[in-house]
Amino acid sequence: MGESSRYTREHMADQMSLHADAPPLTEEEYANRVLPDRESPYEVGATLLAAAAICLGIVALFFTPFKPGFLAILLATLSNALAGQNTRLPRVALIVAGLGWLIGGIVSVLADEAVW
Repeated sequence: MGESSRYTREHMADQMSLHADAPPLTEEEYANRVLPDRESPYEVGATLLAAAAICLGIVALFFTPFKPGFLAILLATLSNALAGQNTRLPRVALIVAGLGWLIGGIVSVLADEAVW
């Protein structure tokens, strides 16, 4: 019971050293080796813009479709421009925004409601 856990950072840093006689890693070196790279601020902003575009695309289905639909398409396009290569959410946002605008516009015209 009195033993220290083998899952402490110090123990794991000792295990991560390259050679048996090498000095143990510092906590910063251990974090740099084990933790994944952080996202850039542009990718975080692109994710937030994509989420806003998805919300506005859904709003365009139920209320006047053109104002929120145009804004959703603009935000989705901007998020695609800022996004990295391996993110799918901005592409999904552009599809949702475009379909929300299109389907909302068709339904509003067929129901004889205001599109603006």
